[in-house]
Amino acid sequence: MDRLRHAIGTLSSARAMQRLRLALIAGAVATGALDTWFYRQWNLNPDGVSYFDLARAFVAHGPEALVNGYWSPLYPAFIGTALGVFSPGPDWIYPMVRVLGFAVYLLTIVAFDRLVRVSILSRLPGHETDRWLAPVILVTAWGLFFLLVSQAIGLFLATPDMGVAAIVLFVATELFELSTAPWRTSRWIRLGVVLGIGYWWKAILFPVGAVTLVVASVVAWRRRDPARGMLSGGVAFALLSLALAVPISRQVGRVTFGETGRLNQIWYVNNGPRVSTLCISPVGRLDQSRSGLIPKATMLLERPLTCGMPDRWPEATLPIWYDPSPWYAEASARVDVRETLVAFRNDVRFLRDALAEIAPLASIALVALLAIAVAARAPIGNGSAAVVMSVVAIGAYLVVYVELRHVVPFLLCIALAAFGAIAAQPSRWARIGLLVLAAATIVDGGIRLARQQRVEFAIAVHAMAGRPMGEQVSVVVARELQRRGLSRGDRVAAINTLWNVEWAQRVGLVVRAYVPDLTYPIPRAFTELGDACIRDDFVDSMKRERIQAVVVKGAPGFATPDWFDPLGDTGWGVHVLGDGPLRGVDCTASSSPQSRGRS
Repeated sequence: MDRLRHAIGTLSSARAMQRLRLALIAGAVATGALDTWFYRQWNLNPDGVSYFDLARAFVAHGPEALVNGYWSPLYPAFIGTALGVFSPGPDWIYPMVRVLGFAVYLLTIVAFDRLVRVSILSRLPGHETDRWLAPVILVTAWGLFFLLVSQAIGLFLATPDMGVAAIVLFVATELFELSTAPWRTSRWIRLGVVLGIGYWWKAILFPVGAVTLVVASVVAWRRRDPARGMLSGGVAFALLSLALAVPISRQVGRVTFGETGRLNQIWYVNNGPRVSTLCISPVGRLDQSRSGLIPKATMLLERPLTCGMPDRWPEATLPIWYDPSPWYAEASARVDVRETLVAFRNDVRFLRDALAEIAPLASIALVALLAIAVAARAPIGNGSAAVVMSVVAIGAYLVVYVELRHVVPFLLCIALAAFGAIAAQPSRWARIGLLVLAAATIVDGGIRLARQQRVEFAIAVHAMAGRPMGEQVSVVVARELQRRGLSRGDRVAAINTLWNVEWAQRVGLVVRAYVPDLTYPIPRAFTELGDACIRDDFVDSMKRERIQAVVVKGAPGFATPDWFDPLGDTGWGVHVLGDGPLRGVDCTASSSPQSRGRS
């Protein structure tokens, strides 16, 4: 052990530590650059589709188009600004989003590096016996950054979560520094402005920002700092928040800072119907779970069950997810102890499983290290405010709905506070726990690099050698639809492809009718659409809705109706609706049994 400590200790000189720090930062940048290239044409996911639609609406109609009951405005404004400047074609819109995500990722790296220096490196003891702590903690911290930020949040989605990480890490650094010396009024105002921008970036940072200001004020008040600074920071945060909350409240029709939390409460805690289940037949019952009035989607046809979407938002590829809040205007989110406990248990399990998938060994070791730090009453010191902020945020997610990417920055803040406590006053067990965590992080990181980044790098090398990787299905489908004359603004119907509509967004098509995936069996829909009479009714209904084409995704084991034209070898098909009837069919009572009794 002594030899190992001596060997590691040689790395802790100022010059060696600086080289190690820069090498770790370079590794994080390189990983992000590789991911940006690899995922350049990757689908955006349903949330990303809505954010991109908002960005297009922002370009077309200005800032008022960003007022949305569910989605926060600053991230789509960021994308929309780039759209207005660069005007990318269909093949470049998604790569542009990845590049923007990489830019935010670089800001997150800068924020994390500053937090590490302030929370840990500045607190390391100067005596020789613990000089090995510095490189071990530094490697462990950046190893967790790789697993939790580069991989768990990642650059494969188009969401504001990477920006949330940058803001939270910056604010945590401010809280660490607040505990060491009083602030000027200008710095309090800066904190309030950053927290206000955070709310504009993602709604969760409004309650988190309010808690953060309260916690920071308590720290300053106990030290008897002047109250003028605290009040100035609160006023800055309040003014920025009101500038967004007021128009959202006017649009929604109630006082609110955003409907995301309320809708997630209805969906995941109260078990109310989600937007994906609002299309049901007249004889079906919509389980409202005591949530109040939730209207069904407009039914266009009963066989197969087909529903329409509103034209309220012209840029919306998928209106029911562009802003789901109008469907729940009369619904109420209730607080039920039993339901909350069930949701909390489910979210804890979900978070546990997500951590087990991406960082199994490091997660166990980190929990053990935190337990050691708590048992030893390790002095958190100037990290207490950041820990309180993080615990409150994680708790808020756990009682409603959580994904790992939501809580990553808060987990990192807690981990770095523990590292700082250990660095300031390391006990024997804390040292051992830190070494175990370092080894676990290195193992988990190595496995992730071998499984993910090694594959990405190999594909990148092949691409540079003239052997590019296969295209995304949505890219091929979009190209084939364009070849059949469909263009931006055309209205389409979707069958078995409701929640992966990137193919439509790439071309600029808008989905205005759909056969629901979750409330109507797709095999049954295929069978019914194979009947000539039901097919003609379906086509006529689509024409009345000014639908230009019907797009279908094949279902394994079931034949797609033969009147759909295959879109390459993707397994998808399209039927472009003409002006005349599909074909003359006698749909009298003597026709096929499948056609009888149709509405």
